[in-house]
Amino acid sequence: MLDILTPDALDPTPRTATALAKLADESVRGEAYGQVLRELGYVLGLRLLARKGAPDRALALGMLAEDADTLGQGFLDAMSEQGVDLCIACLWIRSTRRLEWLETASVIQEFVEPGFNRREVLFILTPTLADRYLLQAQITRLLELSRLDTARVLAPVVDLESWDLLRRKLPASPPVEAQSFEQVRFSGIFKEESYTRLGLGTGITKNQHIPQLIRERQSALLRDWRSGLPGPTPSGRGKPKI
Repeated sequence: MLDILTPDALDPTPRTATALAKLADESVRGEAYGQVLRELGYVLGLRLLARKGAPDRALALGMLAEDADTLGQGFLDAMSEQGVDLCIACLWIRSTRRLEWLETASVIQEFVEPGFNRREVLFILTPTLADRYLLQAQITRLLELSRLDTARVLAPVVDLESWDLLRRKLPASPPVEAQSFEQVRFSGIFKEESYTRLGLGTGITKNQHIPQLIRERQSALLRDWRSGLPGPTPSGRGKPKI
């Protein structure tokens, strides 16, 4: 089951509206755009906690590499302030246009923290639900890594048409379908890829980027391992090499 949550579904606030307006403004780019995504990630975390309260189950968080230092960091900041710990997985995904009407996406690298497959709830972060090929690859792989049959997608902006097309492509087993849905409409918001507005370059060069969040989490894993703390030895999956 796939449960779609947006800021609208999580009690919108003036703070949310301001950030969404900046997200829709195509002149907002680079660091300023990254700050907007970080703010929206933070709001998503706050509203989720406000509606659901402190979780009583172990949480996992999945995201794309290009979103880790912005949307992902904001969400983690909100959770951390309330003492909520999340185990994360980060994916690098390459999209390939094979024909004018056919595009595919595949995972080329991943960072997965030890214990990700022992968590009870999986959240998946994405800036929009517009790129169904990218999101299909992301959801499918994160469900495999988590060994869960359910996920909750958190997105500031949802494109209903793309989601409807994506839903037909998701695997029937485990079952993946929309349980609740809210849509935010902004004309032209999907004309440009989020990573391009962030200044990460093309679909090729953005996959050469290793987020600071991942560098820090990887360093923490290695410190714990070297200090003899109990836990799995960091695996190659947790050492992204692009």
